[in-house]
Amino acid sequence: MILKYLTYSSQRYASKWLVLCIDLLTVGFSFVLSYLIRFNLTFNFDVKNLLVQLPLVILTALISFLVVGSYKGVVRHTGVRDVYNIFNAVCLSSIILIFIVIGNRQISFINSFTVPLSIIIINSLITFVVLTASRFAFKSMYNRMNGNLKVNKHVLIYGAGESGVLTRGAITNHSKSRYKVVGFIDRDVKKIGKNINGVPVFARKSLTEAFIVKNNISEIIFSIQNIDSAKLRKTVEGLVDLPIIVKIVPPIEDWINGELKVSQIKQVQIEDLLDRAPITIKNSKIAMELMNKSILVTGGAGSIGSEIVRQICNYSYKSLIVLDSAESALYDLQQELKQNGFHNFIPIVTDIRDKNRMNALFGEHKPNVVFHAAAYKHVPLMEYNSYEAIKINIGGTKNVADLSVIHGVEKFVFPSSVLVYGKPQKLPIPETHPRIPDDPYSVSKLAFEEYLRVYYELGMIKPYIIRFNNTYGPRLRLDNPYKGATQIFINKCMKGEPITIFGDGSQTRAFTYVEDIKSLIVEVIEYDELINKPINIGSNFIHSVKEMANIVRSLFPKPLPLMTYLPKRKKDIDHTYCDVSLMETLMYKCPTTLKDGLAKTIEWAKDEDTDFKYDWPIEIPKLLEKIYKVKLI
Repeated sequence: MILKYLTYSSQRYASKWLVLCIDLLTVGFSFVLSYLIRFNLTFNFDVKNLLVQLPLVILTALISFLVVGSYKGVVRHTGVRDVYNIFNAVCLSSIILIFIVIGNRQISFINSFTVPLSIIIINSLITFVVLTASRFAFKSMYNRMNGNLKVNKHVLIYGAGESGVLTRGAITNHSKSRYKVVGFIDRDVKKIGKNINGVPVFARKSLTEAFIVKNNISEIIFSIQNIDSAKLRKTVEGLVDLPIIVKIVPPIEDWINGELKVSQIKQVQIEDLLDRAPITIKNSKIAMELMNKSILVTGGAGSIGSEIVRQICNYSYKSLIVLDSAESALYDLQQELKQNGFHNFIPIVTDIRDKNRMNALFGEHKPNVVFHAAAYKHVPLMEYNSYEAIKINIGGTKNVADLSVIHGVEKFVFPSSVLVYGKPQKLPIPETHPRIPDDPYSVSKLAFEEYLRVYYELGMIKPYIIRFNNTYGPRLRLDNPYKGATQIFINKCMKGEPITIFGDGSQTRAFTYVEDIKSLIVEVIEYDELINKPINIGSNFIHSVKEMANIVRSLFPKPLPLMTYLPKRKKDIDHTYCDVSLMETLMYKCPTTLKDGLAKTIEWAKDEDTDFKYDWPIEIPKLLEKIYKVKLI
């Protein structure tokens, strides 16, 4: 409880007016202390005059602080600029006070008001020192406390030049960073043995296995700009025997808005070590399918839609239109694609329920292939908001399908769900299994499958229907309390909280690593035998929820709270997993085991620029209580 409170409190920002009040109290304290220092720590001065002078000194300080704005700086991020502002404010206050004293000597508008020049000078020095020192002391306390409350990775930065210093700044100044820089590694003898911002610089020969173990180093980050591939390869080869992960900072031209983001620091890839550009292996049939085609992806910034966009970007096509109603997510995808060198796409913020707007977009861009990934996917929430589920998942989807037919779309790919089967009558579930959905989300999926079937039988469109099976992995959201047990469990462990399981955990699922199937979403269009024939996409690795939770816990080194159990939810299905033999026959088998996939997902989660939390608004647990008839809070 105390840990949670400190974590929460440390993230809050103090009001600038509170900072101003504290600064004024500091000025008053410094002024009194100046008199005591001037008179050798005695009261051999007129205390009544002091009481007259003190309000005016504080008033002049108030005017100076307001003019300069020194109180507006965020204390935890105090830097040289903030110190400069404090210095200006103190100097301005002293100058104003000196003019008041000189003017009062000439006019005598305040009786008994005279402040010795020595007092003003001493007060200025003490005020400046105390204001500056207090800010840096608070900053140090904040960093120490915030660092202690996190699971830190101890890292070394290879390169003590300007790039290395900027990398260290990006890591340490970011509130969400889980890195702790132990030192720099450099070959320059002039730097070795010195400190940079309190961080020591070590020689390359210091980098031994004993040194790594002693300092608990888990990663080395290369931060040398314009390093030759051959030199990088030689250096990396010298580190492969050490128990560490080697990462690299991207070239400065790839930094976002001229600033390095922690999320841009990635593990060294093969292309970093090559003297040429890497060769991209493409599916020749898909390349032919997409060549000179206009492609539309709805829900393009979502977990499925964004993967579709990333896959398509590797091919040559006429145009790629990415639609989504989430402006922030679409912007993030846009920046990611540009950073990776993809520019031939058009991001558009719109709502698929707006038929007039959608009709205009279809008319303007004339898509040949549509990937329809826009949908509300959160099953428990959609049960409580069934009207909205129907409105977007059926109404909006109907708009997209109708306009695809009107504008002559050739192929239409629809990501459905295994939830359309409902409670399985046999295991594993084949594509021919009766479809008996029992919630608004899966009903909406089934309704549209049938809608596409009618259009196909009328010869108006070629639909491809994919039924996904319990996907997890990188890029899927960790902060969603409604969807994805694997992501939720990882999130809980990242926060040091107990995993909660509904029922006894014996429920079985085929957990599918998303990286294994992401290319299949696009590749499905090369198979004519799958036109209007739904296909199950997923893994053959069957595990219970409890087994999955224990694997997640085993991948975290720190002690974790025991798992908690809640009553089984009313509509939970005990065992459900699909027959994926058709996928394995036509395409390939998912190779990633659950443990390997979870390890990769956790590694991604730790490296992401993410605040691993989903602090529910109070109404959300109450909402889930109504749906599942259990007590959550």
